[in-house]
Amino acid sequence: LYSKGFMASQFKCSIDSSAIRKKDSKSIASLSPFSACTLFRGGSNLATDDSQKSNPKWSFRETATRNVLGLWGVLQVVSILVNAIKRLYPIAIQPIIKKDIQPIEWVMYGAWSLYMMYTEGYKAFQLKFSPLVVERSFGLSKNMSILNILFAGPYSMGLFGAPRKRMILSWSLTAGVFALVKLVKLLPYPYRSIVDAGVVAGLSYGTLSICVLATKAILAGNSKSDKEVPTNNSP
Repeated sequence: LYSKGFMASQFKCSIDSSAIRKKDSKSIASLSPFSACTLFRGGSNLATDDSQKSNPKWSFRETATRNVLGLWGVLQVVSILVNAIKRLYPIAIQPIIKKDIQPIEWVMYGAWSLYMMYTEGYKAFQLKFSPLVVERSFGLSKNMSILNILFAGPYSMGLFGAPRKRMILSWSLTAGVFALVKLVKLLPYPYRSIVDAGVVAGLSYGTLSICVLATKAILAGNSKSDKEVPTNNSP
């Protein structure tokens, strides 16, 4: 009876050798035939137990520390961005206040703003920079030091405490932005206002994306096995 039952179990589950090789051989060897069958069918409580063991919940203290340090890092980065927006905004809205530019320049104004929202705000910030900032900010609790906490913003931006490739990229990007700002100041009116309007649109979109991702990290990031990584493994 046992042999017939096992044969029926094998037939019902359709477990082939290639599937077995994909599983943990030690775990499979310790299971009975029927338990192995159930595991491969995805119905075993063993998988759930192993998942729970590998996915421990944070304690209240760990969660609070993670969130406080994460918000501190995000706040510093957002403050830098908001300060830049605040300085560029008066120049960017001059054509709107004066209403003295030509129709073709209005087209340039709107098209450039939309372009910067997509390339800078969406592609650069939302897809790349914002996840990096939030990941490193909320991973700060795993690599705490006085320097990292005091300069949580630059740390979250990857300017230090990151792999060399990441730091080179971050510093190059920062230097490029400062150089661009200097060049834009040389442009005559209304072209400087047009360029600044696009920058303000992109930075505003990017700042909002950081805030949204940070909110999601607080609401959903309560597991030790989430996508956060320590500094040594940060991108």
